Amino acid sequence: MDERYMKKEGTLVREDGPKPAGKPSLGDLYSESCNLYFKGFLREETTGLLAGFGIAICREEDDSFLFQMRRSLHDSVNTVLEAELIALKRGLTEAVILGINHITIYCDNYQIFELVMERSAPEQENIALIMNDVQRIRQQLTSSIPVLVNGNHQAKLGYKLAMESINILYIRMPPAHKNTCGICFNDNIKAEKMFSVALCRHQFCVDCLNPHIEVELVEGRSVPTCPHYGCKSNLNLRSCAYLLTPKIQKMWERRIKQDSIPEWDRFHCPKPSCSAWMSKTKLFESTEEEGVRRCCFKCRTPFCINCKVPWHSNLSCDEYKNSLPKPTTTVWHQCRSCQHMIELSEKHSKITCRCGYTFCYICGAQWKLRGNRTCYSLLETLMAAIEDDEVSLILEEQREEIMAAKTLARDHDLAFNLQMQEALAVSRAAHTSSVPDSPTGDAATVDFTGAEEEFDFTSLILQDIARADQERRDREFGEQEMKRLKVDLDRRIHDQKFAKELMNIPEGDWSKHGDNYQKPYSLGAGSSSSSAIGNESFRVYCKGLVSEEMIGDTRAVVGGVGVAICDSTDNLIWEVKKVLGAEESKSPEIAELEALVHGLDEALTFDLGRVTFFIDHFKVFQYVTGRVEPRQSVVATLVNQVAVLQKKFSYCQPSLLTRNDVKFVFKLARDAIVSQIKWPEETSKGKTFKETCVICYEGITVDKMFSVDGCFHRFCFSCMKQHVEVKLLGGQTASCPSEGCKSEVKIECCAKFLDPKLVNVMIQRKKEGSIGVTDKVYCPYPKCSELMVKAEVLEYTKQFFVGAEQSGARKCMKCGHFFCTQCKVPWHYNVTCNDFSKTKGYQNAGDGMLKSLAQSKRWRQCIKCNNMVELVWGCYHITCRCGYEFCYTCGAEWKKKKATCSCPIWDERNIIRERNAIPPRR
Repeated sequence: MDERYMKKEGTLVREDGPKPAGKPSLGDLYSESCNLYFKGFLREETTGLLAGFGIAICREEDDSFLFQMRRSLHDSVNTVLEAELIALKRGLTEAVILGINHITIYCDNYQIFELVMERSAPEQENIALIMNDVQRIRQQLTSSIPVLVNGNHQAKLGYKLAMESINILYIRMPPAHKNTCGICFNDNIKAEKMFSVALCRHQFCVDCLNPHIEVELVEGRSVPTCPHYGCKSNLNLRSCAYLLTPKIQKMWERRIKQDSIPEWDRFHCPKPSCSAWMSKTKLFESTEEEGVRRCCFKCRTPFCINCKVPWHSNLSCDEYKNSLPKPTTTVWHQCRSCQHMIELSEKHSKITCRCGYTFCYICGAQWKLRGNRTCYSLLETLMAAIEDDEVSLILEEQREEIMAAKTLARDHDLAFNLQMQEALAVSRAAHTSSVPDSPTGDAATVDFTGAEEEFDFTSLILQDIARADQERRDREFGEQEMKRLKVDLDRRIHDQKFAKELMNIPEGDWSKHGDNYQKPYSLGAGSSSSSAIGNESFRVYCKGLVSEEMIGDTRAVVGGVGVAICDSTDNLIWEVKKVLGAEESKSPEIAELEALVHGLDEALTFDLGRVTFFIDHFKVFQYVTGRVEPRQSVVATLVNQVAVLQKKFSYCQPSLLTRNDVKFVFKLARDAIVSQIKWPEETSKGKTFKETCVICYEGITVDKMFSVDGCFHRFCFSCMKQHVEVKLLGGQTASCPSEGCKSEVKIECCAKFLDPKLVNVMIQRKKEGSIGVTDKVYCPYPKCSELMVKAEVLEYTKQFFVGAEQSGARKCMKCGHFFCTQCKVPWHYNVTCNDFSKTKGYQNAGDGMLKSLAQSKRWRQCIKCNNMVELVWGCYHITCRCGYEFCYTCGAEWKKKKATCSCPIWDERNIIRERNAIPPRR
């Protein structure tokens, strides 16, 4: 472009001067790629919230300005996120106005970057509206690519413009009547005693700011920051110079010079009176000296750059190090990142340097993820052993000291009370010498230590000591139990291996030498109990559950985890259940992944080497196997944790199972949820636990709650009884009342709350449901009515009746009477079915009477299940309870919701009903 343009406050000007100009040629900008920098800012002042934004559009090739703007925002902006998005929206709008087609959006806020990339959805309505505008404007551009940058990028252009807009708005606002320090909150400070930070305008008194600067410099900061909470504005040495003492000012200048050299390139003069900072690169490039001898640039003192000491004449570096005395018991260690010396002051080996580097104090190895180190510190183990021996003694001494102090305080109170009572008695005796003796019992009962009983703080302290001692004992007991479990597991593996060896012994050898085979288990023999465990294969079953439950009168989402570790033959070794927190119970995927992390952690505590962990959640299985990438950051973090844990095993692979195969850990997870929804309550019989039934919303004792086998949803006995009775009266089998759950209610579990007759009905219903509609046959004798399968009763009859298959005769498997399966009546000897249907005996029989009644009532019989259907209201399209669809007029089948006959579909008399009449069900 021949002309360079810049736009300030909405006006285009040339870059080489402030002269206004018209809009640039759109054709010139169509082909160029540009960069968009933006920043929104929000600051809290005594007068209210101040908000503003700044944007800058530059060419991509040289980052020269095309457009810049700074604006203050109205009072309705309450969050920094909203201010940032308003800045982004305005920047994209100006890019479209300038005719730019290709733009790169530089974001220094990860949340905004995720919103622009549409990886996350906004939760607030106002944020969602602004994001809709942003995406709509982006569609007008040929390309708009978001890029996430750090704070040191040129994106600070937008920050600078936003700060200018805030400062302009601040200057325009009337000053506050009082000067209030943001640290001590003193509001009677004179203006000359106040200091205002240049970038953020936060105000503090000189007396508070001076110690703040000194502390930050002593802690190692090169540039002190604003003391306001959350503010990261840097203080300027020039503006703060009049506040500082010469020593602090010199320290600040030294810090600035020190930070001007990278950490890896820093070197200071070993002469104590100098200690000037220098660059190693410049020292090595220096040609004044040869070898490892160098001279300080400031004091010109020679030193060894290898040993970092004054120059050792006539000695090599190795000879000088060997000549040094052995270190004392106080051992310091140097940080490998910043070379800072650190002294151990507490009994632990994990050290975090002021530069953020975390390492082991014993060997200097870096401390890795999840609190694991790359070495094993013997010192920490010895210190822990010393602590265990001393803790009980220390706790006992503290207990004795507190009890002695408590006894001493009581003795002092008693002595004071006796002295005051004696003084009071003497005083009364002097004033009442002429009066007859009066009882002095009142004086003896006066308590001078206080009318009200003081709160006993020592009892709380003693309770805390007892609690700490109990926690220590519980921890020791848990560690001992874990060791015992490991030994038991190792012994089991030993016995299983020996049993396999015995099974492979030939029968002849066993008969001769069987009594001599022995292989006793010994801890010392397997120097590697852990290696024996590590070579075996184990199975880890994990299940995480999230459920919406009633806790008292409130509805809450709770979660639980169940983990079971089994051997290769599914013998249970260890099981555990755990309660999930609110953040871990946000979704089923998060709960399942938390279960996997917890399960693999438990496997590591047993030193297992070969593990297969089982999942019944297909989506989580896809995440763990890497076939699907998780979109949520929380889920991605948990998937990474699972991957890190997998690498700690010699073999660790996932496997997908069905719900029924992880039923036992499902129950553990459900028990963890139940432990959160029950609450204690005092009754006349003592302390009991209650939980809320989600049907009647009543608080029911735990022993009166019914758990559905399969899904483990819980309901009270009363509600379950009504639910099962209604289902049975409707001719259906009972299932779990929870919405969307299809778990079947088992018969044997219902005996707790159902009448025995209803239990028999349930057994009959279950039997009916297990037999196909066309395979059912009932005994026609009223006192029997046994349900049988046609094929089974035929095979049974063949033993007693010749030609049973051709004649239709069958023998009841319960009562033993013969009957006809075609006529459904007791067996008609020497009479065919056709002849019998014409006799009065058939008409008086059960089915004959039913058919005559159906004919008179115009009922229709289902061809598939022979069930009688009566049309009470509605159309002639009938759907039987067995699922068969047919025409009520002629009985023809309906296929794919369409009639196969030409009969009318409905009759007006069966459709139009009275307005208030409730049509009966058909």
